[in-house]
Amino acid sequence: MGADFICLVVAVDKPQTYWVSRVALMSDAAIMYFAEATESEFNWEEQCDDFDDRWALVRGELVTGISIAYDPGRDGAWTQIDGKPYCVVGEHSWGDVSNTFESLRVFRDFQSYLELEELRRADNQTE
Repeated sequence: MGADFICLVVAVDKPQTYWVSRVALMSDAAIMYFAEATESEFNWEEQCDDFDDRWALVRGELVTGISIAYDPGRDGAWTQIDGKPYCVVGEHSWGDVSNTFESLRVFRDFQSYLELEELRRADNQTE
């Protein structure tokens, strides 16, 4: 049985401080909406039984993912696509993926979530 190479590619075209402050300034309600939107991906409820501690867990995972994207160490590298910088982290598809991969996946999904929220707000303003 062979394994397939899987990877994450995450944009790092804004300063790291932009993302860290964005997470820090988010209300618990905003973090809750992100957690609800990604529950099927990350099983936040399984990771933390206490409802109030869950928001700290999600914030912590986001900050960890941001940190990895800007300093991937041996597990990743940076590249450019169309002149924009990206962090790339890869794994094999069999077995459990590393914490590095999972934390970066949280950050990638956070970026996507924010983009979709901005599109939703823009659509609501034009109606």
